[in-house]
Amino acid sequence: MADVHATLSSTGLNPDELRAWSIFQPYTTRRLAELIESGNSLVHYTSAEVAVKIITSKTVWMRCASEMNDFSEIDHGVELLRNVFNSDRGKRFQALLDQLHQDCWLETTQQVDQFLRTARMETYLTCLSEHDPRSREHDFGRLSMWRAYGGTSGVALVLNPAPFTNYNSKMAAWSAAVAYFDQDDMNAEFDAINDGIEQNLEYLSQMSREQLREAIYSLLVTRAVATKHPGFREEAEWRVIYNPSHHEPNPIVCEMENVRGIPQPVCKFPLLHEPESGYVGVDVPTLLQLALIGPSSHSEAIASALSQALSTSGVELPWDRIKGSDIPLRTIT
Repeated sequence: MADVHATLSSTGLNPDELRAWSIFQPYTTRRLAELIESGNSLVHYTSAEVAVKIITSKTVWMRCASEMNDFSEIDHGVELLRNVFNSDRGKRFQALLDQLHQDCWLETTQQVDQFLRTARMETYLTCLSEHDPRSREHDFGRLSMWRAYGGTSGVALVLNPAPFTNYNSKMAAWSAAVAYFDQDDMNAEFDAINDGIEQNLEYLSQMSREQLREAIYSLLVTRAVATKHPGFREEAEWRVIYNPSHHEPNPIVCEMENVRGIPQPVCKFPLLHEPESGYVGVDVPTLLQLALIGPSSHSEAIASALSQALSTSGVELPWDRIKGSDIPLRTIT
């Protein structure tokens, strides 16, 4: 774990926070270290219309989990968690917490139940995928993602991963790698968590009750909303997560918008460089590495629109950040 901690020294987490993460979130800690070591980017597949809107408005919309393409994804993670807490390993988890602070689990139960009931309605997400800039995927994009999100005018926004691996406490939203778990995988994750708590009882006893409850909350949110069926593993997804009720005032604004004719609340994440607020390197010129245009008969028009949008957002030599994919995409009728 010492090597992992060295890798994660750039995340903004102090040594105590890193140790707590490695105990309570072993999968997230491991995947975060793997992303940093790999040198991979992250990518957001969307339509050309939305890509231009993101760049010109300098804002990313975070959608409510209940409005995801397949909201059963969230139900999957919640169901796995419920099964854990109704098992012996769940009872072991609760007993270990009570060893750290008497009746800690009893105090946390209401918060846990409330979250599990309302996770889909009170959590907002933006979805990304891991992207290897050294692979042919950097030239073509990922066929399955073009089919799922590109339509006839898709754009993949390839992003600098640094802001997503920075866990500055002022940043209201945070990122997590999606875990492609079945019940056995979730059970194994909690076995590792229980073992980690048991092996670090003396160290963890120094945490305040509030710090312990925060660690539990973060664990539950991450595993509930960033867990998908193993059949989706090829997506290599990461999620940016935000819960408005759990954060102090911040630059993220939640407003009602119409999305494809459906009125719904949307949380708007600003793309800005504002170190005093913890938002570092999320401005468009720093964040965007490449705009990859997907298979389309309108690629020249899309490229022109992207160039103008990038220029007005402060990107010098915008054409250097635009590339067209020549991957053939068959339309299934």
